[in-house]
Amino acid sequence: MQAVASFVQAPSSNGIAVGLGYFPNPVNVCNMGHVVAAAPIAPLPGNATAISDAVMTSPPDVSSRTVQVLGGALQYVRGYSVSNGRAASVVFLTDRLVHRCESTFFNATQAAQDAFSNEVRVKTYVIGLDGVNAFWLDEIALAGSGSAQHYFPVQSDVLGQILTALTTIRTTPTCDYGLPASPQFDPLNLNVQITVRAAPMLLDYVGNAGMCGANSGWYYDIPTMPTKVTLCPQACNPVRTTPNSRVQLIFGCSRVGCSSD
Repeated sequence: MQAVASFVQAPSSNGIAVGLGYFPNPVNVCNMGHVVAAAPIAPLPGNATAISDAVMTSPPDVSSRTVQVLGGALQYVRGYSVSNGRAASVVFLTDRLVHRCESTFFNATQAAQDAFSNEVRVKTYVIGLDGVNAFWLDEIALAGSGSAQHYFPVQSDVLGQILTALTTIRTTPTCDYGLPASPQFDPLNLNVQITVRAAPMLLDYVGNAGMCGANSGWYYDIPTMPTKVTLCPQACNPVRTTPNSRVQLIFGCSRVGCSSD
C-alpha cells in the first residue's frame, strides 16, 4: 500500500479530496452498512498524513466479500457527494474476488452500474493485483465508469503500476462537475466552456440528459437546486479523449453570452 501513501503525498495530488476505507467488520461481512472509513474523505495535502497512517495501521480484512465491500464504498462516497456537492469516484483496489453472502460477481457489476447511472453519479475505477479474475474486474470497471479502460491490471512492479494507475485516474476528465453549496449561487448565472485543441466553445444549456441528443450541451442534476453540472456525451467525449482539454464553469454571467476572458 506504499503506492497509496506516495500518491496522496505527491504535490500533484494537492487539491483533490481523498479518503481510505476497508471492510473490517468480519462479524457482519454481509452487511454493506458496516463500511468504516479508516480515513474520511478530505482535501489533500491536509488529509495525506491520515491516509498514510491508515495504510500502515489498518490492513484489509481477508474475509471481505466483493459485493459488500464495493456496494458499501459506493454508498459512502455517494453520501459524501450529496453532502459536499462534489463529484466523487471509488477506486476499488483488490487482490481477490469473494462472492459469498448469497451474492455473485454479477451483483458487484450491478452495484457499480447502479451507482454510475444514479442521479448522484459515482464512478468505479478498478485496480486488480496479480491478474485476479480479470474478466469480472473488467466488467465492473465498464459498468461503473462506461469504459473498460478504467480497469488497471497490476502484475509486476506493483508499487510503480499502482501509482501510475492512481495518477491516471486523478487526471481522467469527468463529465460531472460539483457546484458550490452557497446561497449566493444563482443557477441562471452559470456558463460552461470547454476547450479542445486550444479552441474554446461555450456550451448550450439543454435542460436534462434526455435533451442531449447530438447537442454539445450541459445540464444540472436538479434544475432548481443543482449540486452538479453534467456535460452531454457530445461535449464530454472530446474532452475525455483529447489531451490538454479543459472544462471551465463561469459563474456570475447570464446564460449564455460570456466567456472566461
